[in-house]
Amino acid sequence: MARVTSFVSLGFSDRGRRMRTDVECGYSSFHADGERYLHLETYGSRDREVPDKVSQSLELDRARARELKVLLERAFPGI
Repeated sequence: MARVTSFVSLGFSDRGRRMRTDVECGYSSFHADGERYLHLETYGSRDREVPDKVSQSLELDRARARELKVLLERAFPGI
């Protein structure tokens, strides 16, 4: 599990490259240490040896969620 502390731009492009595996992403929010966090986790693809096992998990605090919101609005104008 990883708590996101910053976002680093890899550059936005129109190369049209997409990830090859589709997976579900679970989410929840919780309070800890006086702060609210958003917890995201992705699960292994159906083709993996252990399907639906948690592959990656990320936690965002309020400041990182605000940064992510800006990035989403920049990537998807008008949402």
